[in-house]
Amino acid sequence: MINLQKSSITFSKKKPQDIRDRVKNSIGITREGGQGKYLGLSESFGRRKKDLFNLIIDRMRQRSISYSSRFLSSAGKLVMLKSVLSAIPTYSMSCFKLPAELCKRIQSSLTRFWWDDKPDKKKMCWLSWRKLTRSKKQGGLGFRDIQSFNDALLAKISWRIIQNPDCLLSRVLKGKYCLDHDFLSVKPNSSPSHRWRGVLIGRDLIVNQLGRVIGDGLSTSLWMDPWLSTEHPTKPTGPPNKNQEDLKVASLLKEETNDWDREKIQQILPHLLEEILKIRTSRKGAHDSYVWLLTKSGEYSVKTGYYASLSMHELPEDYQSIQPINWISVIWQGKFSPKMKVFLWKTIQEALPVGENLLNRGLLDNACCIHCGELETTEHLFFRCPYASEVWIQTPLTTTVNPNQNQTFAETLIASRAWTCLPPTGLGSGPLFPWICWSIWKARNTLIFEDRRIPPTETVLKAIREAKDWQSAQILKKSVTKSFTSPNPQPGESGIVTCFSDGAWCKDTGIGGFGWIFVDTNRAEVNRGSSAERFVTSSLMAEALSIRSALNHTLEEGISNIHLKSDSQDLIRALNMHVQIKEIYDILFDIHSLASLFTSIWFGFVPRSENASADSIAKFAKCRLISSSSSGPHPGL
Repeated sequence: MINLQKSSITFSKKKPQDIRDRVKNSIGITREGGQGKYLGLSESFGRRKKDLFNLIIDRMRQRSISYSSRFLSSAGKLVMLKSVLSAIPTYSMSCFKLPAELCKRIQSSLTRFWWDDKPDKKKMCWLSWRKLTRSKKQGGLGFRDIQSFNDALLAKISWRIIQNPDCLLSRVLKGKYCLDHDFLSVKPNSSPSHRWRGVLIGRDLIVNQLGRVIGDGLSTSLWMDPWLSTEHPTKPTGPPNKNQEDLKVASLLKEETNDWDREKIQQILPHLLEEILKIRTSRKGAHDSYVWLLTKSGEYSVKTGYYASLSMHELPEDYQSIQPINWISVIWQGKFSPKMKVFLWKTIQEALPVGENLLNRGLLDNACCIHCGELETTEHLFFRCPYASEVWIQTPLTTTVNPNQNQTFAETLIASRAWTCLPPTGLGSGPLFPWICWSIWKARNTLIFEDRRIPPTETVLKAIREAKDWQSAQILKKSVTKSFTSPNPQPGESGIVTCFSDGAWCKDTGIGGFGWIFVDTNRAEVNRGSSAERFVTSSLMAEALSIRSALNHTLEEGISNIHLKSDSQDLIRALNMHVQIKEIYDILFDIHSLASLFTSIWFGFVPRSENASADSIAKFAKCRLISSSSSGPHPGL
């Protein structure tokens, strides 16, 4: 329902007053709008967009100043930047394409918040923003590239238009801008609105990773649509004959069963026969649908859209300097504080102000170590300096750091994961290496800025104390063993049959075997069945085909109340929560269609150990088809 008292209507400036009054009286809205704001954006605006979005910069600066006064650590800044500051322009970016100059100003504001301690004092930016926007897996911090994130948010609108062409938004925009053209191929006219330009930018991002899943094949062009794969946008190679240009994929299907017609495929696309036969079609009338190829479900997500947009703007040299280490396991999943993680990341990325780095930036004439007078590199400061060597000698570890080693800091960090702390530190298997490096760094800074030397023994004790404090502050998570036992039918539920289904798949041959067994409430076997098929592409597809075959068999036996159980947790979750999986789009549709024919049906997960009978039946069916294939020519080829 629309609240007429809270609603307002906007007219153009040249609209006469009598027409305004007539319209307001006819629809029941008496207030005129256009001057207010909604979620920080003005209701109406002109061609100048800078004034419209200046509020975003002001809010980000005010928020960053307030957080800068709280003396946040690098880890605290990381959380605030990603969770708070980067979220401020999200609503605006989901509606409009921000000007490039504004994106640079937003990026500059985020950059200054990350590197500076005080708003009025700028510090050195040790790494470019492009490197910071890399994912943590690729050596960055996962900061958002503003323009790529803007495009990914706009693509949500485009995806909605593609998936829901009959919704009000789609009908209004398509009726105004592409009434006689296809949305996926329409070009902007001479004077498009700012909003429509943003929609087309999102559309262009989606088209690069857009695929098509086949149901009945009636709405998919044989030559123009990417329907051959759910992993990459793949079209048949042409050029087609003149009499084949307008063919649909349905022309390759049998009308009676909706299965692939091998003879027609041999005539039109003989080189793609096996690839096409791997695609499953619907036997229950599912329509063709667009899918986003970068997600398992086929639904568009801003996260995958963002990384797709980011990859489109990357240069080959962007990844030449990436250290060949597993950033996730070595640093971000380490059992030490977030502050230590950021510190280790900065050290490996040469983002610490050691003498060599300052000399390379032209900020120092003398880059000598404050302890010994030699050139201060990262490896010298933490391992080769006499002060650092003394610290490592006194550190209670099973392995002593060799000051003459020729390893980088990253290589030593990886090796330290196998080191064990000796008693009586009380750390056990907890890591001590990051805390020792942090204490060496703090001792170096204390000597430079306070002219106070900290003895190596005190440095070691401080590191152990901080490591123990962190370890004792962590809440131990109790390991909970999940029980997947399925509820048994109640004693009064007569006529309910339980069906155990399983699929077996051979990757080398692409053959899948399907088996199912029916038992009553007393666990006595009622019936069983099996089948097998070629051109099965995954174990998940084998499990889904097995359930579809089992349901068909169930209906043939006249069973109307069934509990169907499978050991594929992903498949059962998709069926119960109506989650789509693009690889088995048509099979899921058929399963839901068959399920609607039962009086009662329930899909449940069962551990593999309790599904041994169905598993044996499926494996036998698979091996039987493999044996028949090896003893004779491949049918149909």
